[in-house]
Amino acid sequence: MDLTVAATISRARAGTPARDLETDRLEFKQEDRDVRRTLELVADAVICLANNEGGHVILGVPDRLDADLASWGVRAAITVVVLRRGVFDRTRPPLSVPVEEAQEAGMRFLCVTVPKGATFYANAAGTATRRL
Repeated sequence: MDLTVAATISRARAGTPARDLETDRLEFKQEDRDVRRTLELVADAVICLANNEGGHVILGVPDRLDADLASWGVRAAITVVVLRRGVFDRTRPPLSVPVEEAQEAGMRFLCVTVPKGATFYANAAGTATRRL
């Protein structure tokens, strides 16, 4: 995982709200209880970044500082392969992205590296967004 991304996760864990650390090239997502919904959230974030300059999506970081420890990290049900395939299946045209697993403070996070798109991407419903 990129050292900047690891440092950013550490800053979020230390108390900086995730929304204050997000940029036009970095997006945090919290895992949903439903795996399919989590994959949709990540795919939409990937589309948004790919349609701009690319960047990273970090799964496992809640938006709220007061979130309990159980809401940090990613459950074992979402593996690197599941997340990569979930993004591929939910993007049009299909986008294959590298996904890395990282451990921080005993918790598991998944980092998606999003390249700048070669074309304009949309989700399975046809919605195309771009980060400005």
